[in-house]
Amino acid sequence: MVLIHCKYKGEEHSFLYETTVEINVKDLIKELVEVHNLRLRLQRLKSEGDDLASHGPCKPPDKQGLDEDIQAEADGIELPPRGPTYCKDPIGKRTGDAPVTPAQATLRKALDDAAAAASKKQVEAKHPLTKKELMEHIDLIRGAVMIAYPMGLPEYDPVRIGEFIFIRALTGNQTDVVFFHSQTSKRMRRLQRRPSGSTSWTKTHSCGGRGNRCYRETSSACTWGKTKRRRSWPS
Repeated sequence: MVLIHCKYKGEEHSFLYETTVEINVKDLIKELVEVHNLRLRLQRLKSEGDDLASHGPCKPPDKQGLDEDIQAEADGIELPPRGPTYCKDPIGKRTGDAPVTPAQATLRKALDDAAAAASKKQVEAKHPLTKKELMEHIDLIRGAVMIAYPMGLPEYDPVRIGEFIFIRALTGNQTDVVFFHSQTSKRMRRLQRRPSGSTSWTKTHSCGGRGNRCYRETSSACTWGKTKRRRSWPS
């Protein structure tokens, strides 16, 4: 197994990803892009979800930014009574119909947990991300939204869009490359076919401590009880 530190536009969008040396670079790029996009998706859901918990669903696009009270007074009409959880949106984007307090707390917890899972602090904790883990957080947010709004959200609400639409920030096209020690790996090569002269740390060994070789490219046998060792990669 190898641990990859992926960076995009500096340290703000960085994460760890665990994979095997047998994977093709092309497939690795695709997996990294999917994980990166899921991180962006969770961050977007966190931002919009907090507004949803505070001020309710979005208004129709043609009504956003308008003050209902001022408009009703100008038109000489009376607005229907508002519920006990009403909280007016100061920017006029959302209706103000916030969910009940228990549902609001459930939604906020799901959003906070998702934001923590997608945070760059996972790098400091040396925790590699997986697509399955991030998708589970999206499912938890979806469940919390269904509890708060059983009737569902309007199709133009950003939270509903974030739940069901996969945001493509990167496309995994021919311009995406993987660098090791400032050298480029070819897309159709396996990850183990890295440029010569580089080294890596392995996390586990598979020989069972019997002194057998863990990997066919390893020049030395494994040592019982050690979980990390250094090795040279073939040219």
